[in-house]
Amino acid sequence: RQKMAWRRKAATMFVGVAGAAFAFGAQRSVMIKTVGDSDDKEKDWRRAGNRFQIMSNKVGSIIHSFVAPQAPPPDWEREIASMPGLVQNFDVSHMAQSSTDGLLFVGLPRVYQPASGYSEEQQKEDEQRRASSKSAGAEDAKQESNSSQAVEVKRDAFGQPAGLPGRDTFCVWHFGKDAVGHPATVHGGAIAMAIDESCGHAFMSLGRGPGYTAFLHVNYRKPMPAGNAALVKVVVEKIDRRKVFLHAILTDGADTKFADAECLFVIPRPATAPVDPPGYMSASVLEP
Repeated sequence: RQKMAWRRKAATMFVGVAGAAFAFGAQRSVMIKTVGDSDDKEKDWRRAGNRFQIMSNKVGSIIHSFVAPQAPPPDWEREIASMPGLVQNFDVSHMAQSSTDGLLFVGLPRVYQPASGYSEEQQKEDEQRRASSKSAGAEDAKQESNSSQAVEVKRDAFGQPAGLPGRDTFCVWHFGKDAVGHPATVHGGAIAMAIDESCGHAFMSLGRGPGYTAFLHVNYRKPMPAGNAALVKVVVEKIDRRKVFLHAILTDGADTKFADAECLFVIPRPATAPVDPPGYMSASVLEP
């Protein structure tokens, strides 16, 4: 039995190493045509390749992502990384880790979040401070409400509302060539996944324990080209007991907005709160 087990392990290692080496060498040189040997890529781009093609591309891309030097971060990311009060968080979900194969996502998402949490005591103090600061203009607010005029919400150039001060979270994503729906256009599901993950980081930075996505509404504003770094900025709009309301925008880091979203995270009751094992979200094993 020990000999058989050893032989199986040896055979598995041989097949894996041979397949990986072949895939790495053939990734960019082998082109297996689809049914009918059609050269019309625009027509056949949805056709599924055979299992060998899919496996070789996947394995070759994973090896290439570990061997090839990483691209330098864009200038706008350097500015975010230098913002006071932010730290980089290297812990990401298993979904994000498994999707970082060079095809769906190129590299792990880089997360910049507030360095400290936001306790319930801090929240109460801030609410009392804001209430006292508004008391001086209470009469003007009454006149405005009596005239049936809506209170204007402060928004930035992208239309994102101003959230709680100092609680903005920034996540840098790099969608790969396979994270597409239409050719060279990022899949809407991949965008929703990145926004949901980013909102999760903004929620976890509060230090309120685990939480669940209860609502996520994504507005797709413009088709997003694959292959470039993108930025998801998340603001915490308000906290209502166990409910945390968030707003996110997806941009190119400059002046183009591809999507925005409203998200609601709910803190579970203590009796139903999950307990993650230590290091569950740690991505250190993937760091080069």
